[in-house]
Amino acid sequence: MPWGRRANGVIRTAVLRLEPGPEEEEKLRLVCELASKLWNELNYRRRRLFFEGKLTQQKLYETYKEFYYMYNRLLGSATTQAIIAKNDTAWRSFFRLLALKKKGRLPPHIARASPPGYRKRSRRRRRLWLALRQDQYRVDTERGIVEIRRLGVAGVVRVRYRGLIHVRGRQRGAEIWYDHDRRRWYIAISYTVEEKLIHGRGWVRVPMKPRGSLEAGVDLGVDNLLAVYVENGEGFLVNGRPLKAESFYWQRRIARYKSVLDRADGAGSTSRRLRLMYRRWRARIRAYIDAAVRRAMEELYSRGVARIYVGYPRGIARRGDGNGKLNFERVHVWTYGLLLRRLKEVAWEYGIEVVEVDEAYTSQRCPLCGAVHPRARVHRGLYICPHRRLAMNADMAAAYNILAKGTKRTITPSPEALTHPHRLGVGVTPPRPGARGGAYPRPSNQ
Repeated sequence: MPWGRRANGVIRTAVLRLEPGPEEEEKLRLVCELASKLWNELNYRRRRLFFEGKLTQQKLYETYKEFYYMYNRLLGSATTQAIIAKNDTAWRSFFRLLALKKKGRLPPHIARASPPGYRKRSRRRRRLWLALRQDQYRVDTERGIVEIRRLGVAGVVRVRYRGLIHVRGRQRGAEIWYDHDRRRWYIAISYTVEEKLIHGRGWVRVPMKPRGSLEAGVDLGVDNLLAVYVENGEGFLVNGRPLKAESFYWQRRIARYKSVLDRADGAGSTSRRLRLMYRRWRARIRAYIDAAVRRAMEELYSRGVARIYVGYPRGIARRGDGNGKLNFERVHVWTYGLLLRRLKEVAWEYGIEVVEVDEAYTSQRCPLCGAVHPRARVHRGLYICPHRRLAMNADMAAAYNILAKGTKRTITPSPEALTHPHRLGVGVTPPRPGARGGAYPRPSNQ
């Protein structure tokens, strides 16, 4: 789910599936073709100027005026402004990355800064895409209709939609696109969030106020997706094995189909079915992570936690050690980037602050004696202190160390929580061996 911050609030996006009739779809195709054409031509001009070293603020304004007067009669004034403004935002973001690169402060997950690309799905075919201003559309939730206005030659389009708008607040811009693999139309509507629809609670004003002032440490892992230790001596684990079962299932299924496709069409070939398999795999992973994070945050909120310290595994995805299975789990199963993002998003709703902590040596330090024992982790989930001779859960020990490292104060460890942690139910059942994608609910096709 797209998410971002602005000075005046938090932005969330609701994605709805559009169901246009033949006439409405013809209009949408026409205006989306023109919108992608405008983006590509404008972006091509600006890219040429950039590579020639001539792209200044004045040139950005000149190209804005040139293409606005070229397309405003076809797309309408508001639509043309929205598309060009979207391109301006992309270029400003690119220039900010260049400035960070010169200072040596480029984020570690970004290898290089590249100028904005084109709206296309193949060499000769443009992607059907459209950007809208907040005053160009209206959503009728009672009738399930989206009315899009001021589309130039297309005029007004009224389209039925499927899906649920789970946020309330000030309406912002929107984007429409056609998914060529699923052969469906979608619209993404952005809101500055004021209320959120939470399962079991109804409409809730967000962010909520924490019930207490406790702090907790969170360790991210594969077998245990989340290990949480609260400063009052409580703790729990969230199971991550369903992600492994799901990922290894899809890995085998994709490999079998890819071998057949390579023999039929040649090595490196692809197909719509193969792309859909990858997308279903990622959707299943996202569905379980969403459910697990939501359940963990509900538990933390009920226990009065106001701040959590999360161990950040810096560079672990690029840490190759020759173990193919372990590397597959780190990159494809764990997806810690998505997990961290969802933690921050859901924690904001419950009013819980998230602080990232470098997790170096947190899995090697004993919570009881405070010494670092590099070989004390005798098994993936078992930590035995050589001084106290006490066996404890390795992930819970890491969560305690992350909490102590984040708070920078002495916290009395609870041997009961470290040795016999509570396993938190996620609310979904793990996949059965050999099942088609697992037993937990499939994500909706919104």
